Amino acid sequence: MSDSSARPQSPSALSGIGKDVRVAVRRLLKDRGFTATAVLTLALATGATTAVFTLVNAVLLRPLAYRAPEELVRIYDVHPDVARASVSVPDAHDWITRSRSLSGLALFAGSNKSLSGDGEPIRASTQRMNAGALRVLGLPPLLGREFTEDEDRVGGPAVAMLGERFWRKQFAGRPDIVGTTVRLDGTDHLVLGVVREQPHWLGDSDVWVPLQNDPTKLPRGTHFMNAIGRLAPGVTVAAAQKDLLSVLKAIALEVPDYQHHGILVVPWVDELLGEARASLGALGAVVGLVLLIACVNLANLLLARGAARRREVAVRMALGADRWRIARSLLVEAGVLSVVGTALGLLVGWVGSSVLRGALPLRAPALAHAVTLDARVLAFSVGLCVLTTVLFGVLPSLLLARGDLAAVRGEMRAALGHRTEWLQSGLVVFEVALALAPLLGAALVLQSVQRLLRQDPGFRPEQATAFRVQLPQERYPDDASRRAMVAAFLPRLRALPGVSHAGAINDLPLSNSNTNGNFSIEGQLFDKAHEPAIEYRFASSGYIEAMGIPLKEGRTFEDGDRAGGEPVALVNLEAVRRFWGGKSPIGGRIRPGEEEDHKPWRRIVGVVGDVHHNGLGEKPRAEMYYPLDQDTSSRLTFVLRSRESLAPLASAARRELAAVDPGLSLFEVKSLEHRVSESVAAPRSAGVLLGLFAGLAVVLAAAGVYGVLAFSVAQRTREIGIRMAVGASARSVRWWVLRRALSLAGIGIAAGLGGALLLGHSLERLLYGVAPSDPPTALAAAAMLSGVTLAAALLPANRATRVDPQEALRAE
Repeated sequence: MSDSSARPQSPSALSGIGKDVRVAVRRLLKDRGFTATAVLTLALATGATTAVFTLVNAVLLRPLAYRAPEELVRIYDVHPDVARASVSVPDAHDWITRSRSLSGLALFAGSNKSLSGDGEPIRASTQRMNAGALRVLGLPPLLGREFTEDEDRVGGPAVAMLGERFWRKQFAGRPDIVGTTVRLDGTDHLVLGVVREQPHWLGDSDVWVPLQNDPTKLPRGTHFMNAIGRLAPGVTVAAAQKDLLSVLKAIALEVPDYQHHGILVVPWVDELLGEARASLGALGAVVGLVLLIACVNLANLLLARGAARRREVAVRMALGADRWRIARSLLVEAGVLSVVGTALGLLVGWVGSSVLRGALPLRAPALAHAVTLDARVLAFSVGLCVLTTVLFGVLPSLLLARGDLAAVRGEMRAALGHRTEWLQSGLVVFEVALALAPLLGAALVLQSVQRLLRQDPGFRPEQATAFRVQLPQERYPDDASRRAMVAAFLPRLRALPGVSHAGAINDLPLSNSNTNGNFSIEGQLFDKAHEPAIEYRFASSGYIEAMGIPLKEGRTFEDGDRAGGEPVALVNLEAVRRFWGGKSPIGGRIRPGEEEDHKPWRRIVGVVGDVHHNGLGEKPRAEMYYPLDQDTSSRLTFVLRSRESLAPLASAARRELAAVDPGLSLFEVKSLEHRVSESVAAPRSAGVLLGLFAGLAVVLAAAGVYGVLAFSVAQRTREIGIRMAVGASARSVRWWVLRRALSLAGIGIAAGLGGALLLGHSLERLLYGVAPSDPPTALAAAAMLSGVTLAAALLPANRATRVDPQEALRAE
């Protein structure tokens, strides 16, 4: 037998890990206060990070439901006053027949239908689409088939497809639904299939029906379609833009009015996810800062705790233990904390993801439904566990493994050394710097929300209720039938108890619904490339009064403004400023549309105030109102001004609507105050979430300040005792501790100001009336952080004043 076989085998570098784990668990169970603090800190930070990652996973990381989504593009018409407008059916027909850059084109137009059966009719959100649209999107039906060319023609059969969510909810997911009929707007429709749920844009549609439009008979100026194209093989977005622009120029040679039109082609993925990328990116940055603060806090805790173990470490090294063995045991202890904290954080993240699902204004129910914990989220949590162990465990472990004999002799102050104390102070400065960014971001967004809510919307939302009614084309095919319905329903609404005013309009403010176009002013000539554009509103008598829109000049619509009478119109102040130079337009005449449309001239009888139609943060646009009896609409919103509460008023309105037409349903019954509040849902939700995370960051930073100062006071007991023995007052000792806290906070705030301003600029799209670098808001955030730091330092400062000089000197 050789000599080498007789020698004892040296342990491998990784042997004894199990023993280290058992020892670490025993130590942590013994020091329960430290363990509970560390685990809770980690659980909150990793839980918040995991909750946000579930959103990122659902919205940004999961593959889109469409086949090869990078080949899909959204196509917009561009007007001089509208950067991204919907398209017309004739334009879309020319694009697909004349261009070489598209392999297919999907057209969609949203509407609503009433689904009737047993009981009261219900509203079904509807998408009209052309034949082959799902094939273009690369979204095969879940059941059945999509529409054919023969079904998508004028006078084609009454057929429909159901959205997957609607099919499961309304029809209990019947597998034999294909081939049955559903009654939509009083007409039986044959169900051809079920559209697969996809959590973006169209995912919340209930019913899908064919367009059944003739592109040769629809006016080219009627823009109401959403167009999504699929690029031909090898074609880029830039090439498609150039190709479709050449088609548009050819159209302009045939239709001179199109000389001022343009076209915009954007990647469909950017259209779907661009806004979410910005919002979730900012939110992810904030929770990342919270996680860093938590790790810094834990590193400080481990440094403070390890200082008390310097003597133990030095003894072990004096007895022959190597530095790697000691560092490994300390790192294993940090790893055990990280595993337990991350496991609890996963539970916090699961609960937090449910809260986020309800708090964030996601664009479709299917998108909210997609926010779940899956394998990717679990893998992310495991990665967080490793990352946190490294971030807060490695540095303290390496520092504490550098034991020395001074600790054996009991010279704790010398063993700790200025290096460790400076490191702790630097970590606190880092915490404060990181906490400033989310605090400033939350302050900016919440301040913007308050300014938006204080913004005058142009109408009086209090004591006003609105609801929608969709008139089906099958039963209300012409102006006469639509006039008759409004004429029968409005008097019933006005007769309801407590109702002072009632009116109707096609597009309610803050409803994401709009109609615009060109118009002419009698006596004024405009270049074709700069024809004025204005937003159209079709309103009944009583609407202006029901909304509380101020009348500035002239009169509002009256019951005598009917079909067959003189065509009249109202304009708003913005239109007067833009097109009449601020002079009174009363008595002048305007004509909507193009000259070849041969629409009648309308006499202006009144000027009304500006309304923030497209959002409280959007500037009012030029508007023109027509009497609803002279220009009808199948898309109606009724507004009631009443002292009655919402529930009984809605019940009474439903009863009166059923008396006029039992096949109609009213929906989206909301007070105007609720609609105003809903319009700022996105920035408010972002502000609340940022505020929650900012609060967590500030609490963690305050805990870090408290821990460092408390440890510093404990280690400086002898120095404090000497100060007080030679005459220092309790007040001067307290100020000595507080001054250190303020200096740490001041350095941290100065260091973190740049990052805070950078986060503020990333939130710029959520801001209104406040700049990302607003000095008062930045000063307020800095003052608040300084105040919290000072409050965290009070307890250690007061503890320092209670040091007994004799006891301190005797202990040393």
